[in-house]
Amino acid sequence: MKIILLEDIKKIGKKHDIVKINKGYACNYLIPKKKAVPYNKDNLFFIKKWQKQEQTKKDQQTTLANEIKDKLDKITLKFYVKKNPNGKMIGIISDKQIEEKLKSFGINIDKRKILDKNSINSFGKFCLNIKLYDNVIGKINVVVECKE
Repeated sequence: MKIILLEDIKKIGKKHDIVKINKGYACNYLIPKKKAVPYNKDNLFFIKKWQKQEQTKKDQQTTLANEIKDKLDKITLKFYVKKNPNGKMIGIISDKQIEEKLKSFGINIDKRKILDKNSINSFGKFCLNIKLYDNVIGKINVVVECKE
């Protein structure tokens, strides 16, 4: 029996694939659980229409991510931190602090999107990568200076 998958199913196929499987498995499990629909013209038309909508949504998200990437390229985050008597930085600059600083520029990015997991624990300039969308990665400059 031919069916159209509505979600990824291990060892069978990915979402919207047209696959041929055992009729019993399709009728007794996949179709009642709404994991698949029978292959016919109406269902195929619906899936094609849905795929076009998903592609449009992905294109919009990519455009938005590229706009945020352009904004990030122009921003330099500055942190002023105290130093200990040895001249080393006291504490670290966490992903949460970077997230909060970005919010002051009007950019909301989750701290989990920061790809560089090394904590900033010294003075200087740093470049961090941030995953904005599937294939869109922005870079942000962070400067840590001594607070007198």
